[in-house]
Amino acid sequence: MMERRAPLRKPVRGGSFGTLIGSMKIEWNDITGDPHIDEIKKTTRADAVLGRVVAQDGPILEIVSPQGLTYARPSGRLAYLIELGSQPVPAVGDYVALDSEQRTTVRSVIPRRSTFERMEAGKRTAAQVVCANVDLALIVTTAPPAAARDASERTELNDFSVRRIERFIATLDPRVRPLVVLNKCDLIRDSAAVRGTIEAELPGGDICMISARTGAGIECVRKRIPRGSTAVLIGSSGSGKSTLIGTLTGLEIRTSSVREIDGRGRHTTTGRRVYALPGGGLLIDTPGMREVQLWAEADATDRLGAAFVEIEAIASDCRFSDCQHEDEPGCAVRAAVRAGRITQERYLSYLELQNEHQVSAERREKQERLTARRVARASRMRRRSRGG
Repeated sequence: MMERRAPLRKPVRGGSFGTLIGSMKIEWNDITGDPHIDEIKKTTRADAVLGRVVAQDGPILEIVSPQGLTYARPSGRLAYLIELGSQPVPAVGDYVALDSEQRTTVRSVIPRRSTFERMEAGKRTAAQVVCANVDLALIVTTAPPAAARDASERTELNDFSVRRIERFIATLDPRVRPLVVLNKCDLIRDSAAVRGTIEAELPGGDICMISARTGAGIECVRKRIPRGSTAVLIGSSGSGKSTLIGTLTGLEIRTSSVREIDGRGRHTTTGRRVYALPGGGLLIDTPGMREVQLWAEADATDRLGAAFVEIEAIASDCRFSDCQHEDEPGCAVRAAVRAGRITQERYLSYLELQNEHQVSAERREKQERLTARRVARASRMRRRSRGG
């Protein structure tokens, strides 16, 4: 018996699909610049239509394919496999296989090359994939308030936190390059001094100093998103993400006024959406994130290494290969802290994230065991029903 489903309707104006002033349309030609597209096509069934998720508002997915834009949701079978935990929930940036006759139905999610994920809010053993198949993460924050030209402008610069930047970098898939974007630099006195301070705080970090409002420095960001690449915007509300999108795309994006009490803008992004850039790259916007809880995958060590490159380099000189850099003898990292080569604040941040990764890894392994048992139980029940 075919499943009866309510008709799928386009999201109403005012949802996350209605935050643009003006027009924007993603076309399949914007997608085909992806250098992986031929490989992706080979993994798509002949009786399916390949598409890419370009926006999400709750359970509704906006998908672009060679046939144009459509609104879709998972098929009954895919929804069942998602519930079991054996298939991923489709996310913005995913390539998906659509039913060739009914393009409002997602049959499967094409294997991802990268993800940006965090621990799901309200659940202690589940990961939430924010977006997929991205190459670059733009970690947007304001310049530090101490560098403001005068006290009246400090309220617009209170989003800066080195520790939060470290955390964002540590959440990234190793295949996703981080780019720290210091916004609102038109409000600071000495850009060169600020850059020097941040580079010292984030050794090896790639940094762009910009003003999305005036357009100053924007080419530093633009040239890092060439045709065929996909970038994701990460940052808090009030960091200027919406203004940055407008500057990069040429679109006018609805933003909210900044509250005087704390300098923070109201959330202007409630869903997730892909924007096509004039140079051929793609940009994914996400809701503002003040904090993220880490979800450790098998590559957790690589993720920490990307956030703390100098600590990982020094750690190779530790006496023991499994040194945790706490109280083990012959620890080169603690020796570097005592010598002033690593700041105490950065060392403690490293230990905190290392511990969080370890706890998260234990939860992930537990979740994987539970998922395997659920899948095995469902398979047994299916075999019995067929035999009966």
